Amino acid sequence: MILPPLLGLPVDTGLGKSSAARAAIAALIKDGGLNGRKVIYAVPRHDLGEEQVAAFQALGLSAMLWKGRSAPDPSDADPERLMCLDAQAVADALQIEQPVEQSCCKVRRDGEIHVCRHYASCGYQRQKEPAEAAQVIVCAHDSLFHMKPAAIKTVGLLVIDEAFWQSGLRGLDGKAVLTQDGLEPGKSSTTCYKGDGTIDIEATADLMAARHRLWKALQVAEPGPLKHGLLTAVGLSAEECRAAASLERRRLRNPGLLPGMGAVQRRHKIDRVLPPYGEPWSPPGRCSALWGILARAIENDHDAAGAVLGHERTENGSVRALNLRWRGELRANWVGAIPVLHLDATLRPELVTPYLPEITIYGAITARLPHVVVRQILGSPTSAKALTPGPQAREREQKTAKRHLRDLLAYISLRARHCHRPDAKADLLIIGQKSAIDILRAAGLPPRVDAVHFNGLSGLDRWGDVGGVMILGRTLPAPLTVEAIGAALTGRMPNIEDTQTGWWYGAREKRIRLEGGKTHAVRSEFHSDPTTEAVRWSICEAELIQAMGRGRGVNRSAETPLAIDLLTDMVLPVTVKEVVNWSDICPSRRDLMAVRG
Repeated sequence: MILPPLLGLPVDTGLGKSSAARAAIAALIKDGGLNGRKVIYAVPRHDLGEEQVAAFQALGLSAMLWKGRSAPDPSDADPERLMCLDAQAVADALQIEQPVEQSCCKVRRDGEIHVCRHYASCGYQRQKEPAEAAQVIVCAHDSLFHMKPAAIKTVGLLVIDEAFWQSGLRGLDGKAVLTQDGLEPGKSSTTCYKGDGTIDIEATADLMAARHRLWKALQVAEPGPLKHGLLTAVGLSAEECRAAASLERRRLRNPGLLPGMGAVQRRHKIDRVLPPYGEPWSPPGRCSALWGILARAIENDHDAAGAVLGHERTENGSVRALNLRWRGELRANWVGAIPVLHLDATLRPELVTPYLPEITIYGAITARLPHVVVRQILGSPTSAKALTPGPQAREREQKTAKRHLRDLLAYISLRARHCHRPDAKADLLIIGQKSAIDILRAAGLPPRVDAVHFNGLSGLDRWGDVGGVMILGRTLPAPLTVEAIGAALTGRMPNIEDTQTGWWYGAREKRIRLEGGKTHAVRSEFHSDPTTEAVRWSICEAELIQAMGRGRGVNRSAETPLAIDLLTDMVLPVTVKEVVNWSDICPSRRDLMAVRG
């Protein structure tokens, strides 16, 4: 069997990877290369999707943006309107894991059509007709982890623009919890049902046997990830865990929800299939996820990092419970048996191959930036704590923060004057943590200075003519947060070496690349586990690279140079003209007077 190509392409920010992809897609469609099949173009957010739709339409293609039911669909009369106009009906169907379209929207039962009263005005339903006719469907990354709607029909090519790996992670909000008593056989129901609603005795017996083995393990397990040795000692196998995952979803009878039902009638039907109030309950979908986590752990001979035993507060006090975190799968009807192209400026194989193990990742495509000057400033007061110490901070810390804010604003003002370009929309773009950007805005930024925060930059192309870009600090969660993300991605516990002590990262020498082949050594954070380090790098350094790319340095000329100031100690894969310390360039009293006129 010949598999379709599955390619990953790291392309520097600003090189026009999205526009090149669109042009290639347009040529492919116009030449009949897809035989009428659709192109799916997945982007991080809907606002970027709207830009892509407009760009595809400018090339003469029919394109539309597909949105989920919970996405905004504002109107002049109702700015808060969502795509689905009966969110409670959808929530009720999801609570008991029923298909939303058949339970809430429109279905034929026994010759009678049942339809939602909002069907004719529903934004979600309204998009189906244009989706059927469109040549290109633009959607958010999240859509790839849910069933592909029937209206999208046959797909011939999937392009995933920018990093998508975080969209597939589940349970990191701490809400995917299973109490231990909810898994106890006999205390909670393990009855499985057939499609007609009758009890499946054989399936029930198989699930009961698996639950008994799991219960034995839980009885003696210590807090923390469930141990591989314990799981195998009680007789669990990967095959049995996978079978149990399938059986768990058969524990709920079909309650018979129909579109057009009132809230009271829906609730009555739901209550009939749920256990009585007070009886331990373990949601089937969540239990299925648990068995999947255990199957991967047993199969790959490691502890189940995605199933962590601890304590959970409930109305009846503290109880032992499993906190789940895992990686969802890209749905086969989106990615199966079709060519896939993944474009990402900061692509890391460790974060992509768990989803697409057969992907071939090419070498990075980079460009020289002769008209970009990068200066890195070490030791600058750009952290949230340095600028916003909080109301409980001591008076000395408050005064220090005010001085930092005054000096930073003065430096921004001086750089904006230096980067002034009359024909540009702005002289300077400031990028930093949200708290730092908020306090700078509140204090009053100079005219012609834009400011945005990290984590919302990917794909934005508004500052291609700005005179300068200034990047303040970095985004770096604590190691425990990054380790939890890595555990959800791989199912494994991270490898922690002695270099990482206490609650923070270890540090090692890294070198800033200077012009002329020289380097400047600094000590910088890293994690000893390769996958966790890839997660840390993607959150921290990759976001800084995305920030640098907003100035579109690759498009600059001698008449439109770009100055980039990196006020961070992180080491990036860029060539820096000079490295200076903040103490050496901090605005002097004369500078402060000049700024104030």
